Amino acid sequence: MVREHAQIPEDQVIMKAVALGWPDDSFPANAVVSERKSVDEAARFLGFAD
Repeated sequence: MVREHAQIPEDQVIMKAVALGWPDDSFPANAVVSERKSVDEAARFLGFAD
């Protein structure tokens, strides 16, 4: 449903995360830096005045 509504192609992965607790800077996964699209490239805002 999300993929269809947001027009996300099948070759794109839908990911989400919720951070809880306190950061652990020594945990290896916290050092991962991923490439991200800009908000303008990744989001559509419907129903909001300019």
